[in-house]
Amino acid sequence: MTPGTALRGGIPICWPWFGNHPEDPGKPAHGFARTRFWNLISGGLEGKVATLVFKLLPDEETKALFPYDFELTATIRIADKLRVKLNMKNTSEETYKVSSALHTYLSLGDIERIQLEGVKGSHYVDRLSEDKEAIYQEKNLQIKGEVDRIYQSMSSVLIRDLDRFRSVFVDKAGSRSTVIWNPWKDRCKEIVDLPDKAYKEFVCVECANAGTDKPTLRPNGSHNLETVIGLRPLN
Repeated sequence: MTPGTALRGGIPICWPWFGNHPEDPGKPAHGFARTRFWNLISGGLEGKVATLVFKLLPDEETKALFPYDFELTATIRIADKLRVKLNMKNTSEETYKVSSALHTYLSLGDIERIQLEGVKGSHYVDRLSEDKEAIYQEKNLQIKGEVDRIYQSMSSVLIRDLDRFRSVFVDKAGSRSTVIWNPWKDRCKEIVDLPDKAYKEFVCVECANAGTDKPTLRPNGSHNLETVIGLRPLN
């Protein structure tokens, strides 16, 4: 819980770029939104639905990394499903492009006993390979090693978790790309804020605008990135 350090869990918000900065690798990975303090604008409970609204505005530190004005609004609704919406608004006089992701960490029984449905039939770019040609996903995905992929997909993802006898669905909107990440054994040992065996207990399935999916924000224009996460019986 150190200011300026990303949290390894929950739903870190990657903005205004995903992954390394496209032109300056010295800038922080995944942008700055996930390591900033957001302002709580409102919070309330209506029936069984809790709603929280947070905002992030530019300051001198963000301007040093991203020289544009913006207004980010994160709306979180918690009920039988979790709904997270990121509204990104361009409040400057210049047009710019952004990439982003809701970097969702999902708890699992055992990474080797899950099946991911929803990416079959789509293409992906393997971020672990120097070859950036799109690869066709022929079957449902089973994770047997380190995976870091950007799928060109607008589809929902269903994670069949055999150990916990449940399925987790990840729906989305405003997104033409889905990121799936797990560091696996060796990489997990290298990440100082992850226990050595933590890779077995989570997978990241991210509603994203990543790769070639970069919305253009014109002055006063905005874009919504939204995900809905919930549980279903294991069929």
